[in-house]
Amino acid sequence: MGWCVDAAESILGSDIPVILTIINNSPEDRKELIDRIPAGVEVVDTDMNLGYTGGGNIAIRSWLEGSDSEFAVIGSHDLTVESDALGILLRMAHAFPEFGILGPKIEGRDAPNSQTLVDASWLSGTCLLLRRECITSIGGFDEALGSYCEDVDICWRAVRQ
Repeated sequence: MGWCVDAAESILGSDIPVILTIINNSPEDRKELIDRIPAGVEVVDTDMNLGYTGGGNIAIRSWLEGSDSEFAVIGSHDLTVESDALGILLRMAHAFPEFGILGPKIEGRDAPNSQTLVDASWLSGTCLLLRRECITSIGGFDEALGSYCEDVDICWRAVRQ
């Protein structure tokens, strides 16, 4: 629970405006989560633990159906970022429109603020910036993968599109 709270505080501390939704795969912990997370964070409960892919797909559908934003970030429960990390990712996405998925270099539990673009075969699911056009073309996560290799799979499909 503490990691999720730390992640929420970190993301809300970004130097760009963010709308944060937490997909709660542990509905039995809802009260504690609501009591501990910052105000203004939406919590969407699942009936059971759907794993990273199931929770990620709920978030992706919510974004695609409820927003016209070109980008969304999907992150893990233990993601912490520097205040400028998401802004840098967004600027990189605008500068390189040929990339459908971008992510930071992961160092420990932090996503640092490097501004160097590296073309990689896949990115860690810890923090993925998704472009709407890409995701509407390839779809979300393959839920058969649960919580392992889903990041490799979605990046592979994005490269192949």
